[in-house]
Amino acid sequence: MIPTNSSSLHLGDRFLRAVGYARDLHVENRKATQVPYMAHLLGVASLVMGESGYVSFPITEDEVIAALLHEAAEDWGGVARLNDIQAIFGDFVADHVKGCTDTFEDPKPPWRPRKQAYIERLPNETAQTRIISAADKLHNARAILDDFHCVGDKVWNRFRAGRDEQLWYYGKLADVFRECGTNRIVEELGRVVATLKIESCGIRHQEADFEKDQVTPAKDYIRNSPVFVDMTEPGRDISIVGVTNRKTGKD
Repeated sequence: MIPTNSSSLHLGDRFLRAVGYARDLHVENRKATQVPYMAHLLGVASLVMGESGYVSFPITEDEVIAALLHEAAEDWGGVARLNDIQAIFGDFVADHVKGCTDTFEDPKPPWRPRKQAYIERLPNETAQTRIISAADKLHNARAILDDFHCVGDKVWNRFRAGRDEQLWYYGKLADVFRECGTNRIVEELGRVVATLKIESCGIRHQEADFEKDQVTPAKDYIRNSPVFVDMTEPGRDISIVGVTNRKTGKD
């Protein structure tokens, strides 16, 4: 699909101020890495900017600023931080940041009910807020997949919830985003999550040396994935395009 929206995205002084605001807040690195957290924030903003003209609504400077600040209230100050963002960057940015935040509490509530509540809330958010949230989840999912290729199952130790819970969450998010109206970010999120499910299942079976009749749970686990591979079929090669087969080492 080629861009159809004729309005062009312009970034001005507010965007520059938002970059500085985010930089001053997020001095930490990504979980268990030496990657500055700003890499994630700029990556999410880049994904949102990249949809300008490809979606049915305009991507404005407000959406890009909100992408930069989408973690600010949740991780650095709660409601007081959100009020500060509203005062500096306006109502639209604050509404998007609020819509991307699953809690303002510190300490955070238990992981599973908090994530379930966020999933249930998403359909009521605006399309602009959802594309920022989807970009955040896509950037995260890509990072998990990349690091999984480097460290294997150890990547799940970085999170409050483990592998099964994380894959449940990202899978549900991809489904809800798609049901609300798909776009390129949402479709890519579905592909990345499906790849992560298949590859992480594959390495677990290799390490456990599962027999064929023990592989059935893997089929059940990825049944609802956008990319479904019947791993119980005798002689089945579980590789897909762009995904390394952990058993054969082939692409």
